[in-house]
Amino acid sequence: MKTEQHKTLASGVLGVPQLIFLVISAVGPITTLFGNLILILQFGNGVGEPGIYLLAMVVWLLFSVGFTAMARHIRNTGAFYAYISQGIGRPLGVSASYLSLLSYITIQVALYGLFGYAAHVFFAASADVQLAWWLYALSAWALVSFFGYRSIEIGSKILGILMLGEVAIMVLLSIASLLDPSPEGYTAASFQPNVVFSGTVGIALLFAFGSFVGFEATAVFSEEAKNPRRTVPIATYWSVIIIGILNAVAAYAIIVGWGETGIIAKLNHVFSQNGDPGTVVNELATRVLGGWAVLAMQLLLVTSAFAALLAIQNMITRYYFACGRTGILPAKLGLVHHRFRSPHVASIVQSATALFFLIVAASVGADPFVHLYGWFGAIGTLALLILYSLTAIAVICYFARTGADTRLWHTKIAPGLAAICLSGTTIYAILNFSLFVGEGQTALSIAIFSIIGAITIAGIAVGLRLKKQRPRAYQAIGVTIADANQEQAAAAERTPARKREGA
Repeated sequence: MKTEQHKTLASGVLGVPQLIFLVISAVGPITTLFGNLILILQFGNGVGEPGIYLLAMVVWLLFSVGFTAMARHIRNTGAFYAYISQGIGRPLGVSASYLSLLSYITIQVALYGLFGYAAHVFFAASADVQLAWWLYALSAWALVSFFGYRSIEIGSKILGILMLGEVAIMVLLSIASLLDPSPEGYTAASFQPNVVFSGTVGIALLFAFGSFVGFEATAVFSEEAKNPRRTVPIATYWSVIIIGILNAVAAYAIIVGWGETGIIAKLNHVFSQNGDPGTVVNELATRVLGGWAVLAMQLLLVTSAFAALLAIQNMITRYYFACGRTGILPAKLGLVHHRFRSPHVASIVQSATALFFLIVAASVGADPFVHLYGWFGAIGTLALLILYSLTAIAVICYFARTGADTRLWHTKIAPGLAAICLSGTTIYAILNFSLFVGEGQTALSIAIFSIIGAITIAGIAVGLRLKKQRPRAYQAIGVTIADANQEQAAAAERTPARKREGA
């Protein structure tokens, strides 16, 4: 297969709308509606959920201030890996690249489980078709592999269409619920501090923060963005605002639709009977919109999972690409397709990795929701929380050392506040990891912590080895792609002497 041996992706193909589509697709609004939103109501701060979503939005906006400031100075598809490398140090940056791959790969496996589960439920209910979840997951895998191999423009258009459907049904449900409230009427309690910070606020914050996971994709696709110094910050801020407002309004609409006491009574009944929490949304949708809305949301849950799968596939391949380009993973991962200008080798590798996990899961009879979506999602979420915290710290370190930006708010105050909030949430997640994997899963928790720890240590070891044995490649870790001199030096150092002499 013909490929060009350069290490740059197709530039200037993604504008602000396309970046927002990619981000919101990765987040999956409908999956949040049926997942985190219900969990916060039941196990978090109850009817104070809308306020906690607004608070989470503010924290992510604070994080975005420093995050986008870094994006203006470091244009690298590795994002977390590049920022931590240049801010805290290259050895830890290598660890960040490996942790990023771990987080996104496990999240994609989790999403395959969700897709298989949702598709099985939808087709069983609508057409009385009973197929194994993994057959649906394999069909999604084939499509994701195909589109992931090709141009990012094609994938972004598909994601845009699917994302608009999700947002539309959530907005419609919210408006209908607000126009047709329960007999209890409207409530201001959801935004009162004593209610917002009531209950188990740590759990509420944890799942609220988790509802934004994926918004960092704006920086991951920076090399393919039009005028990235402008589009990446705009797309990042708008993505955070859209996600935050959409979830806060949806949460408030559900509370108003059921009533302040009615929603708590309904949730207590559902969870006490080990019922389906999704009935909270479905029954409300049936009352205010009609039965068609339930079927539409079940279908959109399937398409939402697919959209997230494709978005995550694109993010994973670009991390592979960034690692291959600088030599911390095999160099072939840094190759670009001659026609599509996509990281096609990285896409093939990730498709093979996902297929391996799907085959193993199907072979051992794993539950797609509990074992894949639950356990694998737990690994990915924890790893990402660690990366978010390190990135906020890296922003402060980078600008303190380089003086590239002297604005106090952008380089110290905003990222400092974000670092405090995110680090606290990360520690809370570690201490309460049973929230993710279930009570009594001590051995599983220890195994997950061990995997994350081992990958971190391995990354530092690789970074230190590169520093000693291949100093030019080491200096190229996390650099801005425009820095052609260091890129070429690193590439030359990776090329065997005999091959250079024969060239």
